[in-house]
Amino acid sequence: MGAGRVRYANGDLLAEIRPRVLATLAEHGLSPRRVARAWLDVALAAGWFFAMYAVLLFVALPPWGYVLAIASMGLATTATLMHIVHPLMHRSVGRSTRLNVLAAQVLAPLPGSWRWWAAKHNLGHHAFPSVAGNDPDFDQAPVLRCDSSAPWRPWHRWQHVYAWLLYALLSLRWSLAADVPFILTGRENGRSMEQPSVRRTALLLLDKFAPVAVFLTPAFLLHPAVNVVAFSVAVLVVNGFSTALIFVPGHFGDARPLVAPDADGKIPTDYATTIVQGVVNMRVRNPIGRWFVGGLDHHIEHHLFAWVSPRDLHLIAPIVESAVRAHGLSYRTHESLGQGLREHARRLRTFGRRPTHLPTVETTVPVAA
Repeated sequence: MGAGRVRYANGDLLAEIRPRVLATLAEHGLSPRRVARAWLDVALAAGWFFAMYAVLLFVALPPWGYVLAIASMGLATTATLMHIVHPLMHRSVGRSTRLNVLAAQVLAPLPGSWRWWAAKHNLGHHAFPSVAGNDPDFDQAPVLRCDSSAPWRPWHRWQHVYAWLLYALLSLRWSLAADVPFILTGRENGRSMEQPSVRRTALLLLDKFAPVAVFLTPAFLLHPAVNVVAFSVAVLVVNGFSTALIFVPGHFGDARPLVAPDADGKIPTDYATTIVQGVVNMRVRNPIGRWFVGGLDHHIEHHLFAWVSPRDLHLIAPIVESAVRAHGLSYRTHESLGQGLREHARRLRTFGRRPTHLPTVETTVPVAA
């Protein structure tokens, strides 16, 4: 493919929806009260997380008690991603970037660079959702084959089995290695995001390790190091698996092929249409479950309006659905988490089969910084 800048086709879907969304939000009033409610979710997630940390730090438990406490802290860690890291990196709770990053580092002290995560997620995944060769969340080669454009390997025929084990290692991979290339080179998914320098690398390493070092210091002082490491790994395993279960139905929830840019780097659909065709909502009926997923049951609306608070996505969902259907497009919703996961397993099985014609062309489209 050509080395031109990847760009979307012209379209009016987003331009049509935006004024109606803004009007609806204005009718309900984005008042300090609503901002306070969003920060209440931040406080609830952080409170759960630190409460479980305190239990593991100070309370002597029987073996089964430690198992429950570790599971609870793993789920609490996922809640911090849903209600702290994710919305704060999108500035959908507060508008100050500095305040958002500081809150994420203090309230969710996980071993990952938030700057890398923002670059990967905001400038990669949200800029090119479900676009072959450009959405970093689909770039799982050679371990997984998530689309027909990706090269096939013999082990992919079993990916619908082993993928679930890999999902449990998701947070460990993020913590240990996933952000290292970005920290050292400033590149993510083949794109140059930032100019590398010694000062920048030092700051990003500090960003990655300082919060978790401060967080775990009391644990290392009060407990054997092997126990602290083992418990931390177990928490991250629960966190990785539960996070994957929330995210994969929204983007990997059926076997539709990804949209691909042409030889000149042009995507055949406009931005909003690309989102609607590649993203699936999920119906969550349990109120605790709805809180836990942090608005990602309305995944289409989140991708169209990432700056909108997760608490307000349900308000704009009817507007988005009406406009999408008026344009003759499908507005897809999984009726349950189980359905979404079954569809995801079907996708893994579909693209895990040996294709009749193996791709021989490099699918990644270089994008100018």
